Amino acid sequence: NDFYVQAVKDIPADHMFSAIDKIDSSNFRIHYDNWGEIVLFGMESDKDDLFVIPVFSGKYDYSTFRLLAKKAVFLEWKGTGAAVYVPDMVPEIRKRFKSYCKVDFMDFKERKAFVDTCKSNYLKNTEDDFRFLNLNYGADYLVENKIETPRTLNLPVAWENKEFIIYDLRGVD
Repeated sequence: NDFYVQAVKDIPADHMFSAIDKIDSSNFRIHYDNWGEIVLFGMESDKDDLFVIPVFSGKYDYSTFRLLAKKAVFLEWKGTGAAVYVPDMVPEIRKRFKSYCKVDFMDFKERKAFVDTCKSNYLKNTEDDFRFLNLNYGADYLVENKIETPRTLNLPVAWENKEFIIYDLRGVD
């Protein structure tokens, strides 16, 4: 369910990228801060879990989650760059952005306008929007930075610290 990983494996230079599967995340320093605790939660979760993480980096570089936790990610901005090498990914990326923040990046001429609109629309998402991600994509967990996304959803909480909350999307109908 991680379109990025599937796309990278389809690049003709697959031999270069097969090393991704062999990366030992212990070689990377996981900071024991609020974000590091989220990465550790991901590392300890089921190998097939799909995480909805913040798409755009804020205080933290959220794109590190896929590598450090070795878990599938629903969508993240930096990963969409793989579409340069695998243009067939673009329809799936567009579909996921429409599901994540109700906007199509192809409707924008400027990156900033898209990012601002996507972030604004995302804040309007309700529990039903996240249930949709679970039912249609198999998303298991939703990670939100409580400072960047100041709200409380009526969803089961899997884990929480001072700065982040992880909602459990499994079994929410």
